Amino acid sequence: MADDTKIVVSDNPDQSDRFCSVILPNLDLIKRLISQGTTDASISAVLGLPLTTYLRYKKNTELVQIYSDYEEERAQSVENALYKKATGHTVTLTETDKDGNTKEKQVYYPPDATAALFWLTNRSREKWKHRAELERGGNVYNILSVDKSSTIAEMQALADKFRSLTGSDIDSE
Repeated sequence: MADDTKIVVSDNPDQSDRFCSVILPNLDLIKRLISQGTTDASISAVLGLPLTTYLRYKKNTELVQIYSDYEEERAQSVENALYKKATGHTVTLTETDKDGNTKEKQVYYPPDATAALFWLTNRSREKWKHRAELERGGNVYNILSVDKSSTIAEMQALADKFRSLTGSDIDSE
């Protein structure tokens, strides 16, 4: 935690409520701590509040909006990183040799197929979903996909599910 962390306590004698005397004067500090990923337990300790009190304030006050804003920022940051990994990107690195000379170097990170698949399945779900559908007699059945890591028991359970849904045997089709 930074050395410049200072807790402000209101000296207004009419403000006996901890929220008014501890939370409100320290909203900027709380915003900074949240943006750094500090846990609720650590924030409550910095403020000198019991964790349960801080959690109660977090649910019913201005803190709701602060947390909401930072959650949205973090989600956007992860989404951007995933997109870059999925599409490939170039990074400029600065290297310093033993003599102190610096040199910039371009490093290309190629697209990652797993990241691309994850991105597509979450952004264009209908086009990129991971399940097969079987249409039979006007009914659409969702059949889970089987991959190499599926166990024999899992494949048997899928075959049993197929039989019960369709009334037919996989081997006969």
